[in-house]
Amino acid sequence: MRLRAILVCVLLSGLPVTGGWAQGTTHKCYGATCVTTTTDVKGNIDVRATGPDGSTYSTTTRSTQSPNGDLSVRSQDSQGNSYSLDTRTRTLPGGGHEVTSQDSQGNSYSIRSWCDSAGCHSTDTMGNRCTITPSGTMIGCGQ
Repeated sequence: MRLRAILVCVLLSGLPVTGGWAQGTTHKCYGATCVTTTTDVKGNIDVRATGPDGSTYSTTTRSTQSPNGDLSVRSQDSQGNSYSLDTRTRTLPGGGHEVTSQDSQGNSYSIRSWCDSAGCHSTDTMGNRCTITPSGTMIGCGQ
């Protein structure tokens, strides 16, 4: 379980950075546990942790993105667990966009954004709403 917890921290550090994915291979030790992380320009991540007793835990994550921005992420670990996340982008009638994400555990999230004469708006499936009026006044927006 300790190897898995360390890998979560390592994987989070490999999330997208401005201008693309961090890429290359790193090797770090956390006490007696050592972790090797390899990432590529496409966002694929391979991580292998080795504990002080020689036990290992590894994950493989593959990402693909379509020209319209849809993203698909598939991850598997050495214990037979898997996880997937699919994100779809669509243009709304009359303008604006909707981005919807759904994972292999049944979780989903969607956000819509658009602009009209009253300003620019966003709303999501968690009930959050935001409007920025043409004068710059924020209405909602987590205030």
